[in-house]
Amino acid sequence: MTTHQLLTHITLTGVDDHTNLAELANLSERFPLVEWGFLYSPKRQGHGGRYPSVATLLNAFRTLPDTVRVALHVCGAGVPNLLANEAEVTGLVEAVAARGGRVQLNFSQSQDGIDLDALSTLLDRYPSLKVITQHNDANEGVWKRLCGHANYVALFDSSGGRGVERSAWPAPLHGIHCGYAGGLGPDNLAMKLTRIRAAASGHPHWIDMEGKLRTEDDTFDLQRAEACLLEAMISLCLDWMSPEEVRAAVRFCETCDDDEGYDVPRAMMKRLEALGLVADKKFGRFEQTSLLLDIREALEAEITAAS
Repeated sequence: MTTHQLLTHITLTGVDDHTNLAELANLSERFPLVEWGFLYSPKRQGHGGRYPSVATLLNAFRTLPDTVRVALHVCGAGVPNLLANEAEVTGLVEAVAARGGRVQLNFSQSQDGIDLDALSTLLDRYPSLKVITQHNDANEGVWKRLCGHANYVALFDSSGGRGVERSAWPAPLHGIHCGYAGGLGPDNLAMKLTRIRAAASGHPHWIDMEGKLRTEDDTFDLQRAEACLLEAMISLCLDWMSPEEVRAAVRFCETCDDDEGYDVPRAMMKRLEALGLVADKKFGRFEQTSLLLDIREALEAEITAAS
């Protein structure tokens, strides 16, 4: 499994009432790894900031293209409400499950005392729905109770969603698909992603970020989201591409510029296709993908730095 396959999701959390869903869908088309996180709290919903109205949530889950990946992050009283089958939050979870999304349950076991037997029952009720809990000191025993469920996954989040940067990243929990959060954003993602990949030690993983995607007036910023996605893909591409592939990708871009046919060997073009950088249009024709167009400048800078 290659590096870009090991990173399964780039979760950008905090889509709100002001987010343009069409622009969000466009970013998903350019960056298929992105997963959009929507926060739900029964007390905070629809009062501004990062908790959109229930109507906004349902509209997004029902109208966004199926290729747009979403996650519902259930907070506060929403977690025990879900375990008690309360109608509102259950309807939201089922809307997410119907489109193949994921659900994250945000709670502090040491403070809230969530009924883990009921949570285990929830995992049984939705066997195809991936259910995430935060793994930290307050939830130390949660994963041990739930790890027998194939649809259980865990997010390393030592600050419980407060976005505190980590100085070190833990190894994955045994047999569990794990994600990493903690102060990630456009200012540090390239460096942090390299360290997270090392910590994951060849296991599939994902990353999640929230706080640094918001403006000063607490609005979800799609420009910051785009910057994070681009930074992540540049980091991944430079990690998984050989120097020969970098040079070939740039050379193909140059031949597209002059529109006089490409001189990159077909075997190399197929390697670039496997990396998602070109598309085979048949009959000897290839074209640049949006990913290649997005990272071209970074690839050119890599060649310059190596020369």
